[in-house]
Amino acid sequence: MNKRAWVEACLRRQRIKISGAVEEVHKRPWSTVVRVPTDVGDVYFKEVVEAFAFEPGLTSLIHRVSPGSVPRVLAIDSERRWMLTGSGGRTLREAFRNGLDMRAWDEVLERYAGVQIELAGRLPEMIALGVRDRRLAKMPALYEWLLADRKWLLIGEENGLTAAEYDWLIAGVPEVKAMCEKLAATAVPE
Repeated sequence: MNKRAWVEACLRRQRIKISGAVEEVHKRPWSTVVRVPTDVGDVYFKEVVEAFAFEPGLTSLIHRVSPGSVPRVLAIDSERRWMLTGSGGRTLREAFRNGLDMRAWDEVLERYAGVQIELAGRLPEMIALGVRDRRLAKMPALYEWLLADRKWLLIGEENGLTAAEYDWLIAGVPEVKAMCEKLAATAVPE
């Protein structure tokens, strides 16, 4: 089944009708989003790359534990990395086009913190969805792994790190380990 047929089938099951031309909203290296106008408002089809295969399942989980924090999930196909959602409203970029209202950020950050609190007890479920395990015990090794790839860091090349910057990062390995241990000793859940 192709993408269009999948969207149509999902909408048909929910008795929603397409009411206009489908439009690609964005195409990025990590995802493609398409707006589908319907008789109940716009819905969005999103396809993510393999590296973000967990996103449809995670979005669905967040929708279940914190309704209203993400767009309503209408359907997901985890195997194909597809999801169909309702509208999430205006983007932050649109909302702040004429200036930054800090009160709006207060609401966004409060909601984001609430989602984090809701998800703190669901770590095994998130990891089962494919969310990368970035718990504190793993961070020092991940930091060292990142620094081991000197070619990727473009050391000494244009748009890369200087040798001095690289040396500074390497010298910070013990500090990163200490900071992770200190944070792990607090009562803040991962």
